[in-house]
Amino acid sequence: MAQTFESLTNSMVAIEKLYEVGEDRLIEPMREGKWSVREVVGHLESWDTHILSEWVPAIEEGARLSAFPDHEAFNDEAIEIRKNLDVKTSLDQFLTTRKKLISQLLAIDPNVRFTIGDGKRQYSVETFAKMFAKHDQHHMKQIEEFLSNE
Repeated sequence: MAQTFESLTNSMVAIEKLYEVGEDRLIEPMREGKWSVREVVGHLESWDTHILSEWVPAIEEGARLSAFPDHEAFNDEAIEIRKNLDVKTSLDQFLTTRKKLISQLLAIDPNVRFTIGDGKRQYSVETFAKMFAKHDQHHMKQIEEFLSNE
């Protein structure tokens, strides 16, 4: 379990490094028609917020958490809500929310099992967090590749 939460924490470390990058670079689309780094950070923060508000309070033995939202609509809304945030505010929000998420997930009994939506898969806090750590890694790789191509 420690490795999973270390991965979530490592994403915070990677995001903290973005304070050193110029704002112009972070609001530039990573590829034509794609998100900017700021938008990716907002996307990650919106998922953390959703997890904190919708799922964490419901996690208990045998719980059936609400289904995943429609990804496309969820992501579009997340970007729209955060489109006028300056980069520093976006980074700050991500770090604050992520810290709270990690703390709250670690406070849940690791033996608790639950499902999401109509799925049959049983999640533990670790397998649940691992799913989002993998999502982080995907986006951190995109950011790293984009920033290394200056």
